[in-house]
Amino acid sequence: MYQIPANLLPKTLKNKISLPNLTKIEILHRNKSNMFINTLVFIKKFGPSIKYYNEHLTFKRTIVPERNSPLITVYGPENKKLGEFEPGLLTPEEILQKIEQFNQEKKQ
Repeated sequence: MYQIPANLLPKTLKNKISLPNLTKIEILHRNKSNMFINTLVFIKKFGPSIKYYNEHLTFKRTIVPERNSPLITVYGPENKKLGEFEPGLLTPEEILQKIEQFNQEKKQ
């Protein structure tokens, strides 16, 4: 990876998010759901940093028309499912904290 000085990074990449113990984050959601707004903000706000600073990690977003609420599934080494949760009305920051908790739990 090329080293870009911090002052030249796009605004979305200013916050370094490191998730070394995770291999995949999968987000399933419906395209038009009231409970999806905060998940969309999370994807737009933190998705680029997660992808940029974690080259080993797959960040997958899938639209599933049958889903009434978003579902986030987190995977660890060897694609072992570490857990899943419905973000519901969690803020984007709370969604990130929950994902970081899975990363910390795997470390222990």
